[in-house]
Amino acid sequence: MCIRDSGWAVLKQGEQEAGLAQIRQGLADFWATDSFLWQPYFQAVLAEVYVETGQVEAGLENVAEALALADKTRLVFWNAELYRLRGNLLWRQGDISAAAASFDQAIDSARSQHARMLELRATLDLCRLWQQRGRGEKARRMLVDIYNWFIEGFDTPDLKQARTLLETWA
Repeated sequence: MCIRDSGWAVLKQGEQEAGLAQIRQGLADFWATDSFLWQPYFQAVLAEVYVETGQVEAGLENVAEALALADKTRLVFWNAELYRLRGNLLWRQGDISAAAASFDQAIDSARSQHARMLELRATLDLCRLWQQRGRGEKARRMLVDIYNWFIEGFDTPDLKQARTLLETWA
């Protein structure tokens, strides 16, 4: 997983361009093998980098490409995350209604796969958007519903973030 190991670490240390270059090279090396099995996941990693670095257009293109490939190959296991990342990119672009719709798509996709952690991540982002838009009570109810589903793993970053957000509403 050269994409995560080197490029991701370099990026997280603050060297965005060097990390992004390594991730792109890792993807190019992977695609050269003609393997598609993990491509939607790897493109989601790249999309997350685009979200973090504010490269909205490149991110949206990458997500569209990944979703098209997932549809073509039926490798839809990571679609919820791709929709969530698209929502974050659209939010950064200022397209609030499209961002909310994309978060909703992410939630629906995660639910259809019983992928509760991916559902939580998308719900968290949608709640943050709604909170910013003055719809905090609806967001809180939605987050409580998914948060209460979990019975373990409360030390994971996503559940910690959910708990923190819920505590701000308490």
